[in-house]
Amino acid sequence: MPYNARDERWRSGIEALLAPRSIAVVGASTDPTRIGGRPMDYYNRAGFKGALYPVNPSRKEVQGHAAYPDIASLPGPVDFALLAIPAPGIADAIDACARKGVKAALIFSAGFAEVGAEGAALQADIVARARRAGIRILGPNCLGLFNGEIGHCPTFSSALKAGPPERGRIAMVTQSGAYGTHLLNMARARRMKVGTWISTGNEADITLAECLEYLVDSDGVDTIACYMEGVKDRERLFRALEKARANRKLVTVIKVGTSAAGAEAAQSHTASLAGSDESFEAVLRHFGIPRARTTEEMLDIVYAASLSPLPTGRKLGILTISGGAGVLMADAAEATGLATPPMPDDAQQRLKARNPLCSPRNPIDITAHALNDFSLVSENLLSMSADGGYDMLISFFTSWTASPVLGPKIHKAILDGLVGQSKKPVVVVCQGSDDVMASYEAHGILTFEDPSRAIGALGHLADFAEATRAAPRDARDLPAIPADVRRRPPPAPRRASAFRWR
Repeated sequence: MPYNARDERWRSGIEALLAPRSIAVVGASTDPTRIGGRPMDYYNRAGFKGALYPVNPSRKEVQGHAAYPDIASLPGPVDFALLAIPAPGIADAIDACARKGVKAALIFSAGFAEVGAEGAALQADIVARARRAGIRILGPNCLGLFNGEIGHCPTFSSALKAGPPERGRIAMVTQSGAYGTHLLNMARARRMKVGTWISTGNEADITLAECLEYLVDSDGVDTIACYMEGVKDRERLFRALEKARANRKLVTVIKVGTSAAGAEAAQSHTASLAGSDESFEAVLRHFGIPRARTTEEMLDIVYAASLSPLPTGRKLGILTISGGAGVLMADAAEATGLATPPMPDDAQQRLKARNPLCSPRNPIDITAHALNDFSLVSENLLSMSADGGYDMLISFFTSWTASPVLGPKIHKAILDGLVGQSKKPVVVVCQGSDDVMASYEAHGILTFEDPSRAIGALGHLADFAEATRAAPRDARDLPAIPADVRRRPPPAPRRASAFRWR
């Protein structure tokens, strides 16, 4: 069972895993393309400032660092050991770590509980050895993690080949390393700064729930994305989700294994029991945690929460240059549970007098006449906040923002119209290059190409904001998870390999 949170060893072990001062890479390779070589390359490029000890009995030097034949010969104390060696050597490596005083270890290799009874017995043995020594283990069958704040990169994920992790306040924790890499690559392509990324593998010891609680407690993390197949630590998960709600740190979850085939695959993937989806849904509703149904939805939620304040209510003001886009956004708002009350009559009259071609109700359609007078954009946005009292604003400008002539004018007009409105979510639905999108994001303005997805993300922010204002509720009556309702037999044994890409 996981360590009790009141036990100081729990926190010191997780800290040694995620923020070590000294690291041993067991199985370090001189080849930066190999599984044992990628972490060394990543550490070098990320500028890790602590002690880094490659362990390789065949080398005197590995990627610019003096190498050592074994753990016992390392010249200084070691907080964390990365074990990038085949499964049969892991038990001896754990014993060597114990003698060295290592506090945490991460195991890349597969061939444990995910392959059947024999692997499960091997996994139980290494966990027992580690617990006798007070060593926390992440994995096995694990793609690793990174902490961009300190350049800690014990992973062979290809996501870092494009460069070291950014120092950002978004965290990801995932029970699938390969799909977690896919999520990370998509996030980075969208200009999202993921500062911490953790894949948990088989969770023989350290669970996703433990990592989540640590991240929720971290001063350097505001928003967290979770990919989950099963739950191995119900009480700690509940505690982490309640802390997130109370601290206004948005956690969004993709929970898979809802189908019979998906649940079967989850068990053979990381030995996770998928559990009752109805039970899991009830838990998320209880804590106000937004559940994403697709990868795009997860990234939309995390993106919005990472840049925008939470709204104080559910009233949405819509500004558009297209009547069709306005209708689409109004429909999406209703489907999402957002209110679109009309502007006050006197405000409508003023806006109509200023722009006889407009429809000033809500959505407010200023039409293409804005091309002749960009101050209409600013005036209408200011009126939507001052007169309409909307909690969130969304505007549609299609590809005008991408124009080298129109783009700067639209940008200035929008910023002028948001003076004094920094405490509410604002979205611009537009098109353009990364530089164009980043120019709005630098001011805390969200950008989307798809207005329906934008409003979906705003709906999730509003839902979570409401949950943060609610009083804590008793979680003792929540359903037990996981519950292997199908009672499937364990998977048939498969041949173990040193590494299995997940």
